[in-house]
Amino acid sequence: MGRRSLLAAPLVLAGCATGIGEPLPGPPRARVVLFRGIAEISTGLDDFARHLREAGYSASVHSHLAGEQVAERLLTLARQNRLPRPLCIGGHSLGADTAIDLCGELYAARLVTDGLFTLDPVLVGTVPPGPRRVTNFYQAGNGFGRPLAPRPGFDGAIENINLAEVPSLGHFNMDASARIQHDIVDRINALRRA
Repeated sequence: MGRRSLLAAPLVLAGCATGIGEPLPGPPRARVVLFRGIAEISTGLDDFARHLREAGYSASVHSHLAGEQVAERLLTLARQNRLPRPLCIGGHSLGADTAIDLCGELYAARLVTDGLFTLDPVLVGTVPPGPRRVTNFYQAGNGFGRPLAPRPGFDGAIENINLAEVPSLGHFNMDASARIQHDIVDRINALRRA
């Protein structure tokens, strides 16, 4: 095992420790999987997931390095008919990149993602086939975020929301934005009604 793998292993394990498919007192309103950015900077997602769980959503947060492990768990739950719908995946920074890639991996295994929510994806600029609805919150010109475009075969809908005019918002705090979190919940509930 290389040095990089040894350094990444604790982060992957820590990212999976928050649980996926945890029991709730009643049927969950949706399944929401979130990914943090590099060095686990996206702590606002932890608070967001806690609020979602308190409101009856099945929600968990993971390291951006845990995409493969999360994919395996989601596919297992789907095979067991234990995966709540709508299935929503999101992330911040490198976690947004992981969320995009995960949707493509799940689709290749015949599991469609209902909603994809990204906050300032940094390396991935296109969305593969898989998610039905994509909402990308980004800031043009901040050196990180970018609008998303469809890859060949994508047949969902992409909404790019440029937050460049919000002075209090930046790449390193948008994961904790109450405004963005509220918008995401609204979109999850719209998916539930659809």
